[in-house]
Amino acid sequence: MPENDYLGKSVLGRLKQLLASLCLGPFSLGVSVSWTSPVLPQLESNSSSLHLTKEESSWVGSILGLGVLAAAVPTGYLASRFGPKRCVIGLIIPVLIFTIVVSFSEDVYSLSAARFFSGVATGGICVVSPMYMSEIHDVSFRGTLGSFFEFVIYVGVVTVAIVGAYVKYTTLTIILGVIGLVLASIFVFLPESPNYLMRNNRREEAEMALKFYRSAKCDVSGIIVEIENSIGGRQRQLSVREALRSKRVVRGLTAAVGMTIFQKFCGIDSMIFYTVNIFQIAETGMNEYTSSIIFTLVQLAGAVLNVFVVEMANRRTFLFISTIGMSASLAVLGMYFHMKAYGIDFTGIGIIPLTSLVIYALSFASGMGPILWLINGELFAPDVKGLANGVTMTTNWVLLSVVTKSFPIMLKNMGPNYTFYFFAICMIASAVFVKFSGNDLIPKAKQFIATVCLGPVTLGASLSWTAPVLPQMQSENSTSYIHLTTSEGSWVGAMVAIGVLISALPSGYLADRYGVKKITIGLVLPVLLFTAIVVFARDVYVLCLGRLLSGIATGGISVVGPMYISEISDVSLRGMLGSFFEFLIYVGVVVVVTCGAYVHYVTLTLILGTCALVLGIAFIFLPESPTYLMKRNRRDKAEKALRFYRPENYNIDKALDDIYVCVNQEYRKPSIRKALQSRAVVRGLIAAVGLTIIQQLSCIDGVIFYTVQIFQAAGTDLDPFISSIIVAVVELLSAVIVLFMIERAGRKVFLYISCLGTGVCLGVLALYFHLKLYNIDFPGMDAIPLASIVIYAFLFSVGLGPVPYMIYGELFASEVKGLAIGITITTNWTCLFIITKTLPVMMSDLGSHIPFYMYSISVILSVVFIKFYIPETRGKSLEQIQEELGSSKGAIQECNSC
Repeated sequence: MPENDYLGKSVLGRLKQLLASLCLGPFSLGVSVSWTSPVLPQLESNSSSLHLTKEESSWVGSILGLGVLAAAVPTGYLASRFGPKRCVIGLIIPVLIFTIVVSFSEDVYSLSAARFFSGVATGGICVVSPMYMSEIHDVSFRGTLGSFFEFVIYVGVVTVAIVGAYVKYTTLTIILGVIGLVLASIFVFLPESPNYLMRNNRREEAEMALKFYRSAKCDVSGIIVEIENSIGGRQRQLSVREALRSKRVVRGLTAAVGMTIFQKFCGIDSMIFYTVNIFQIAETGMNEYTSSIIFTLVQLAGAVLNVFVVEMANRRTFLFISTIGMSASLAVLGMYFHMKAYGIDFTGIGIIPLTSLVIYALSFASGMGPILWLINGELFAPDVKGLANGVTMTTNWVLLSVVTKSFPIMLKNMGPNYTFYFFAICMIASAVFVKFSGNDLIPKAKQFIATVCLGPVTLGASLSWTAPVLPQMQSENSTSYIHLTTSEGSWVGAMVAIGVLISALPSGYLADRYGVKKITIGLVLPVLLFTAIVVFARDVYVLCLGRLLSGIATGGISVVGPMYISEISDVSLRGMLGSFFEFLIYVGVVVVVTCGAYVHYVTLTLILGTCALVLGIAFIFLPESPTYLMKRNRRDKAEKALRFYRPENYNIDKALDDIYVCVNQEYRKPSIRKALQSRAVVRGLIAAVGLTIIQQLSCIDGVIFYTVQIFQAAGTDLDPFISSIIVAVVELLSAVIVLFMIERAGRKVFLYISCLGTGVCLGVLALYFHLKLYNIDFPGMDAIPLASIVIYAFLFSVGLGPVPYMIYGELFASEVKGLAIGITITTNWTCLFIITKTLPVMMSDLGSHIPFYMYSISVILSVVFIKFYIPETRGKSLEQIQEELGSSKGAIQECNSC
């Protein structure tokens, strides 16, 4: 920007920008959202004349969002039409109405009306403030200004928490109203937005406004020209229809609305609204008001710190750090309430709630708090800024109303542990969104959506279905329609593998013959048949038939999923999509073990069938595999399919030429004999089949199939169902972590770590059962089964889980991919059948320690096979992998960048 460096960055000019930011109303915003924290406990107490119930309190808390909804979009329009300055000054009116009504309120209805007016003011502030700040700042000061705005919000929060702990709520409200009035009065003496003045042909006033916020001697002509260029040719506001047809607007809204959604589901508003209540539930022995004040002071300190560091890295870095920190702290808080529910106690446990919320507050203040305010002002041109910010803030406050209204209900019905787990998972999803957002967000998102629709959730559900269901069917007190013996239960568990064996090879052939899309959609049919059969099954034979059909669907997904992913993915994204496929498998596992612990198996099965049907329908709207279309000489459709999954600047022609060369290396598909005479195919099969056997020797499917039974055999005090849920959640979280790690090292590195780690964990579990057999006991021994299986689950997810799915799609040329993956999956599920059928028998006849010793030794020794027979494929195109596999130089040389 053509400004004089010294004058443009003058201390006085920046102080004026900070003053304007202060007077825009962030203090009132912080006051508004935190007012309920100290006030509701007063209003709910027996000494209060209002004496609100929990239901009435939840309405008083959430009605704020309705006021914001009433104001957000109109304020955006009014600010664009009459100027931000008039709107900011006018917003003091609903603040004063709120103050007066609260002071004289005698029932919940008038109190709710007052909160509604507070919401009107809050909604206006949220819309107008980012607009005004983005138009008066200099670029180098923008981040600091946004952080200062966030800081002042926390000043309001801290003021409410401290003053509200010692004075009556009416006194508190009057104090806050007076402060709001003073700040609005100061804003009268500040200039109008330069952009608004330029849009209304008031150039001299615009120059004066810019000089007010820079320096009287500052040359602002360059800035004026930029503003003219920005608004020139767009003197009118775009209509909603025109805006939604604009790619720049859609991309901006995707980023802004997406981050708004995740900000609301981080739970920050619930924490602020109900801080005192949360600490009351935690029962730490520390005064809840004191804890609340500490929490708010940390938020303030975090905002202060962020003022000085916000420009040291890009926005995405701070968002990523923020989301990871918040998810971890929320998960720890959930674990605290989980332990509290089961009476687990130890020295220092009482500091966990405050500590985790302190870390949570710092994490929020480092990214999710201030960055949203910054991007709302940065992403949109003047002709749509009012409309876009109105839409974003409407989304914000719709969700705030929903979250703050439902939070007390979630605490009551789900328990605080699962409530905070829910918010932690939302933050993990937010981290994924931040990781992949950008100009090519939409194409990347489409690749991830396709991965979801391929059915990995169904695959995970199919694998883990027996974990919660078999104990229901084998329990003497079961309400199940079927009562199974241990032998019958093992057949029900293993029968899924028979179904996979039936479908693996045919699915590969059919996918090559008719296309992945048709086969994927068709695989919904056996899932629906499985659902119907389980609902009406009254004997073990019909149940086994249902599991057979479930296996047919699972086998098909195992084959066509890696095929489709490898053919639509960017080379740079292929590893993450493979990890995401694995992550979704664990989503299915978590859904099954969590729901299965609380609902009847018929209800669980209906839920899973419905999910599969919805995903199958969604896949109808996705394109066919580009490779399949090229093999059918449908280049135009292949180009269209590839463009669907690629950004605009992607070299589609080169990608299509590469596919053409790959699929036309041979005029016809080779026979099995000819395929096995190919050096590349043989090497690929040795690697893929060997890795598949290693994966099964880790006993992962035995653990997933019989998680509850293993914990029952361990005989610890922890509930087996809860232990299985913990393991499933760890698997899920591990899969998320791998999403961000998988491309940072070679595939073999992760396999080494995974094999050695899982082998040690299985050995420790075997040792536990061995010690238990001889009645050896020592303090903390009961923690060994859960700890070893949790670490085992994490280490499996690091390598043996995702890497095979990547390699299946990478090692084979298109003309043999279906056949080769079919053979690999057949091997996989043959081993799965053997392991899942024999594990319960071995544990019963040989002792629980023997099978786990066997699997431990096997998986540790498998590192030798990985060293010499598994090729490194990271960072290589499919064509390069095939060329190197077919060379006479032995194994593929490792990529220099690995």
